[in-house]
Amino acid sequence: MEQRLQKILADAGIGSRRGCEKLILEGRVSVNRRAVTRPGAKADPERDVVAVDGERVRPARKVYLMLNKPPGFICTSRDEKGRRTVHDLLKGVRERLYTVGRLDADAEGLLLLTNDGDFAQRVAHPRGTIGKTYQVEIKGALDAKGRRGIERGIVLDGRRTLPADILREEAFEGGERVVVRIREGRNRQVKRIFLAVGRPVRRLRRIAIGGLSLGGLSPGAWRRMDRGDIDRLFAGAGKGAPPAGRRGAGGVTDESCRRGTRDGGRRGGVGGGRGRG
Repeated sequence: MEQRLQKILADAGIGSRRGCEKLILEGRVSVNRRAVTRPGAKADPERDVVAVDGERVRPARKVYLMLNKPPGFICTSRDEKGRRTVHDLLKGVRERLYTVGRLDADAEGLLLLTNDGDFAQRVAHPRGTIGKTYQVEIKGALDAKGRRGIERGIVLDGRRTLPADILREEAFEGGERVVVRIREGRNRQVKRIFLAVGRPVRRLRRIAIGGLSLGGLSPGAWRRMDRGDIDRLFAGAGKGAPPAGRRGAGGVTDESCRRGTRDGGRRGGVGGGRGRG
């Protein structure tokens, strides 16, 4: 599939997209031995020979990580204000990765990171079929009217949200813990739907995406996903992963998973997530 040259170069770890645009403008990039000086030019990384200063650029291998994001970290590669980012937790990870969706700085829980754009788009699409499950601590308790509103959909920005599933409610001192599953990815959607029914969120933790749950992953810890994780992730979308050996949802293959798990997972401080809730 054709992509912009600066994206191909950035995904291969050559530099930032802006830096790669500069390389193109300087005439240092070629496609099939022809110099390219237009940043908007495209190429197919699987078929075309892309080179920088005469050295061929190899497509980066696909990497899939799951992280238990603690609060206080933001979902960006770098921050001009000097705040901690989720990439600070990925010690030992050399690949250039980006988050699949986001979580607010004060939210916590399951976050996926990858360099596979097709995979990320399918998982994080705002009106996709993969549910995201959250454990939400609210002030007070949901009443019947609030519960019906969330389950039927709340109007946000002039458009009603898709129906949500309230899976469990549990009282605790001063409030209630609610487990809710949504199928959209609007900005701060979980916080906003609870606020709309008069129940501000105290704590937000994502515990599952599709059929993939945090399991025993400690806060700040991460690990590489294997084929079983990919299968569980997409099992909740109504379609299972494709047969072994074939290209899967979002371009995932058995081989890419095996290459990823060969390096082994790492724990938080040694090298160990958010779509926004």
